[in-house]
Amino acid sequence: YTSALQTLTTALPGSNSKAGVIVPLSTSLTVQQALSRQLITQAQIRNRGEAIGFVGFNQFTTPTLARQYAQSLANSRVVAVAPFYAALQLPTQDANGVYEVIGVTGEFIAAALAGLNLNTANDVATSLTNQNLVGFTQLLQRYDDPTKDLMAGSGITVLEENNGALYVRDYLTTDPSNPITSEPTSTTIVDYTRQQFRLGLKQFIARKFTAHLLNDITIVSNSILTSLVGNEILSAFANLSVVASPTDPTVALVTVAIKPIFALKYIQVTFSVATQL
Repeated sequence: YTSALQTLTTALPGSNSKAGVIVPLSTSLTVQQALSRQLITQAQIRNRGEAIGFVGFNQFTTPTLARQYAQSLANSRVVAVAPFYAALQLPTQDANGVYEVIGVTGEFIAAALAGLNLNTANDVATSLTNQNLVGFTQLLQRYDDPTKDLMAGSGITVLEENNGALYVRDYLTTDPSNPITSEPTSTTIVDYTRQQFRLGLKQFIARKFTAHLLNDITIVSNSILTSLVGNEILSAFANLSVVASPTDPTVALVTVAIKPIFALKYIQVTFSVATQL
């Protein structure tokens, strides 16, 4: 709860859709670090430009280098994708069912993953783990499971082959320090919650600031949070407080602790073996 506590801006309008997605068509680490900084800056309360970024690396990147790059980014708003080279099937100019297979590097794989994220079937709380990424015929780089585990442990989203397509083995951000920052859905859930509050509470701006108004804000805030829980965006919320600022008579302070809903990632099965039961 404490890690998920966010300051929700309410004085300015917001969007009723997913936050933005940015994919630089570059494998330059300098570009990716600039994107990482920009994502943090534009998501601040004053800017209200919540977004997440997807990045990929070139085909000469080793798993060790990729882990170092991910650790240098260390941003819960950045998703880095591996492997870094895949075969993409494209129709030829002649069409007639004839396709050309070309090799593409990590930035195009990242763009495809961003497209999957924007699929309307996936709401902000739906993880891409175990989902298929179509359009690719095969990976042109393959790693053993221990190497994949090491990359995932460093905050890299790992893809695998799945019957002529790709699927997402681990959907992660480049900040694996805790379960909240490592899950991209935690970031998109909080962004969406911010947007819903901006949209829902805009109606109170410029109203006469009476004690009754604080009660109305509380009712609407509670309704927004209850709806988010009902729609399986939030798991729970607690300690909703709406008070007047003690220092500024034009400001109402809304605080609440929210818990994002998480996707199940592991099922541990324990067997007890006996000769007789």
